Amino acid sequence: FPEHGNTILSVGCGKGRNELAMARRGLKVSAFDYVPDVVAILQQRARDAELDIDARVSGMDERFPYPDESFDLTADITSTMSMKTKEGRKNAVRELYRVLKPEGLLVAENILPTDGFQREQPQGDDKQKVVWPDKKDEWVLTPEELQEYYEEAGFEVVHERLITRDQVVEGQDNKERHMYLSILRKKPLVAAA
Repeated sequence: FPEHGNTILSVGCGKGRNELAMARRGLKVSAFDYVPDVVAILQQRARDAELDIDARVSGMDERFPYPDESFDLTADITSTMSMKTKEGRKNAVRELYRVLKPEGLLVAENILPTDGFQREQPQGDDKQKVVWPDKKDEWVLTPEELQEYYEEAGFEVVHERLITRDQVVEGQDNKERHMYLSILRKKPLVAAA
């Protein structure tokens, strides 16, 4: 999205696979994750590759450590799914809105409830909760539920698409992945009359 600028914030960056790729393409990358060890790995990988990435430790359920309207683009690649509460997920989406410049874009990818990747689905009230093989909890939402989060925060959909692909995992049968890609634009807030 070169026409939208070159500053990007990536939330829930993990060890930085996506962030390193973005920096190699000339984007000015800022990123954070709540796990200090993975942020340290990203920082080392960036130094080794001689890439300038501002990687920090921070949580998504709190105010992001950046000023208002700091970024042209934000990326949320399955990160809000890791939030334990609905209010935490809403806060993360509101913060993505806050740190975007006017007309900025959010690129979001989320795993859908129909995804076939191996996981346990706990019984009981929380049908959207899944537990991955590494025992990480996540919450899967339908496209309609995702759109509700984004619209409530002030985003408008520019593009959305269902992505399906086979994924091969050693020692397991192939599984069809179901991901939902959304590109959203920050709508300007309308002042009350």
